[in-house]
Amino acid sequence: MAFQVSPGVNVTEIDKTERVSPAVTSDAAIAAGFKWGPVDKITTITSERDLVAEYGKPDNDTAANWLTASSFLAYGGILQVIRTAGT
Repeated sequence: MAFQVSPGVNVTEIDKTERVSPAVTSDAAIAAGFKWGPVDKITTITSERDLVAEYGKPDNDTAANWLTASSFLAYGGILQVIRTAGT
Protein backbone atom coordinates (compact mmCIF):
# COMPACT_ATOMS: atom_id res chain seq x y z
CA MET A 1 0.00 0.00 0.00
CA ALA A 2 1.49 3.34 -1.01
CA PHE A 3 0.54 6.75 0.30
CA GLN A 4 2.13 10.18 0.40
CA VAL A 5 3.31 11.74 3.65
CA SER A 6 4.18 15.05 1.96
CA PRO A 7 4.33 16.26 -1.66
CA GLY A 8 6.65 14.04 -3.68
CA VAL A 9 7.48 11.52 -0.90
CA ASN A 10 6.04 8.02 -1.30
CA VAL A 11 6.01 5.53 1.57
CA THR A 12 5.64 1.90 0.46
CA GLU A 13 5.42 -1.19 2.64
CA ILE A 14 6.51 -4.48 1.06
CA ASP A 15 6.03 -7.78 2.87
CA LYS A 16 9.10 -9.93 2.16
CA THR A 17 8.27 -12.73 4.58
CA GLU A 18 8.03 -16.23 3.17
CA ARG A 19 5.38 -18.56 4.45
CA VAL A 20 5.50 -22.28 3.98
CA SER A 21 2.43 -24.24 4.93
CA PRO A 22 3.38 -27.17 7.11
CA ALA A 23 2.46 -30.57 5.73
CA VAL A 24 -0.05 -32.46 7.80
CA THR A 25 1.70 -35.53 9.06
CA SER A 26 -0.32 -36.16 12.16
CA ASP A 27 -0.57 -39.82 13.02
CA ALA A 28 -2.57 -41.23 15.89
CA ALA A 29 -3.99 -44.55 17.03
CA ILE A 30 -7.23 -45.66 18.64
CA ALA A 31 -8.38 -48.99 20.04
CA ALA A 32 -12.15 -49.29 20.05
CA GLY A 33 -14.88 -51.87 20.41
CA PHE A 34 -16.60 -51.36 17.07
CA LYS A 35 -19.43 -53.76 16.11
CA TRP A 36 -17.70 -55.18 13.05
CA GLY A 37 -14.41 -55.11 11.18
CA PRO A 38 -11.07 -56.88 11.58
CA VAL A 39 -10.29 -57.84 15.19
CA ASP A 40 -6.81 -57.32 16.71
CA LYS A 41 -5.43 -56.09 13.38
CA ILE A 42 -4.01 -52.59 12.92
CA THR A 43 -5.70 -50.84 10.00
CA THR A 44 -4.65 -47.52 8.48
CA ILE A 45 -7.62 -45.20 8.01
CA THR A 46 -7.26 -41.90 6.10
CA SER A 47 -10.85 -40.64 5.83
CA GLU A 48 -14.28 -40.94 7.39
CA ARG A 49 -15.36 -42.85 4.29
CA ASP A 50 -12.66 -45.47 5.01
CA LEU A 51 -13.78 -45.61 8.65
CA VAL A 52 -17.38 -46.34 7.62
CA ALA A 53 -16.31 -48.92 5.05
CA GLU A 54 -14.07 -50.77 7.51
CA TYR A 55 -15.96 -50.49 10.82
CA GLY A 56 -19.50 -49.37 9.97
CA LYS A 57 -21.53 -46.38 11.10
CA PRO A 58 -21.74 -45.41 14.77
CA ASP A 59 -24.50 -46.62 17.07
CA ASN A 60 -25.25 -45.95 20.74
CA ASP A 61 -22.48 -48.30 21.89
CA THR A 62 -19.72 -47.12 19.53
CA ALA A 63 -20.57 -43.44 19.04
CA ALA A 64 -17.98 -42.00 21.46
CA ASN A 65 -14.99 -43.80 19.93
CA TRP A 66 -16.30 -43.54 16.37
CA LEU A 67 -16.90 -39.78 16.58
CA THR A 68 -13.49 -39.24 18.17
CA ALA A 69 -11.85 -41.07 15.27
CA SER A 70 -13.99 -39.22 12.73
CA SER A 71 -13.13 -35.85 14.26
CA PHE A 72 -9.40 -36.58 14.05
CA LEU A 73 -9.73 -37.64 10.41
CA ALA A 74 -11.62 -34.44 9.58
CA TYR A 75 -8.42 -32.48 10.20
CA GLY A 76 -6.44 -34.54 7.71
CA GLY A 77 -4.60 -36.93 9.96
CA ILE A 78 -3.86 -40.60 9.43
CA LEU A 79 -5.36 -42.93 12.01
CA GLN A 80 -4.21 -46.40 13.00
CA VAL A 81 -7.28 -48.27 14.23
CA ILE A 82 -7.49 -51.59 16.05
CA ARG A 83 -10.81 -53.19 16.89
CA THR A 84 -11.00 -54.90 20.23
CA ALA A 85 -13.39 -57.74 21.01
CA GLY A 86 -14.60 -58.92 24.38
CA THR A 87 -13.30 -57.44 27.61
